[in-house]
Amino acid sequence: MKLKEPKIVAGETLHIAGIDGHYTREQTGDIPALWDRFNPMLYASALKPADWEVSYGVIYPTQPMRYLCGIAADGQSPLPETWVQVEIPPQRYAIFAETGGVAAIRTVWPLIYSEWLPRSGYKSTGGPMLERYDAGWSKAGDFEIWIPVEAAAAGVAS
Repeated sequence: MKLKEPKIVAGETLHIAGIDGHYTREQTGDIPALWDRFNPMLYASALKPADWEVSYGVIYPTQPMRYLCGIAADGQSPLPETWVQVEIPPQRYAIFAETGGVAAIRTVWPLIYSEWLPRSGYKSTGGPMLERYDAGWSKAGDFEIWIPVEAAAAGVAS
């Protein structure tokens, strides 16, 4: 698989609400089960379908890794009381738009860090990373991975 060249964009503050879990590297295969728990909660909530056209996986690079599956929270809609809310500060992102579903996600992540990042002129900031899934996910497996980046050396636009 060859990565598509990412877009570099200045992101805005994001508020995401959903459920989370902590995973070691060996446990990341358990993340789909978190989505399996989240989706029925989402559909059973009082949220309108327009509120969940886009969903996010938020990855905090901690040990163990914190992963939150959720939707954008507007602060107005009532959320299930078992959900957590996080605020992600504005960050510059390298956004990789890909397709291919779960199998591709498992391939794209390592390629970003082993191939693209070392040659890009950017480095990861260590901030929260995002997986973004829109309505096309269920049909085509389209997704985006957002990596927070900053210039690694002088001469790289940030």
